[in-house]
Amino acid sequence: MLLIMPSPTPNGQVSPSKSSLTALQLCHPRKVWRTRILIASSTALLALGGCGGAAEDKVTEVTDVIVNTAASTRGQAQFVSSGVQISSPLSCDTQPSGEDFTVSCTGTSSDGTKLSMTGTATSVPGGSSLAGNFVGVADGQQVFSTDCLGSC
Repeated sequence: MLLIMPSPTPNGQVSPSKSSLTALQLCHPRKVWRTRILIASSTALLALGGCGGAAEDKVTEVTDVIVNTAASTRGQAQFVSSGVQISSPLSCDTQPSGEDFTVSCTGTSSDGTKLSMTGTATSVPGGSSLAGNFVGVADGQQVFSTDCLGSC
């Protein structure tokens, strides 16, 4: 199962960091509350993980949504920081693959160039970034390769 790692607060408690949600808020302000709810739901469902397969399935479903949202927003930010302007959010497909998730995203740059990002997510540091291996391609040319989308 993919590891969701919330950031510790100054008093030592664990919760999603405000700084990690800032980029999400800029890209998709309406998804912030949904992301916070999903993180809380994932934490609650992880506690039930030992109760049977149904709870594990729910954790996988919730984690898939978190990974998909993070891949879209953080992947878009990675393209922009690599000098590629994007005309609309990336459309991503994520699939569980053992304990990780495979990520495949597509999009279009402002000048009409086809974009793709593929990789494997191994953890979700802070609840909105993705650690793993990711490659971004614009019109058949690699524009980035990274082990982190966001702040890992």
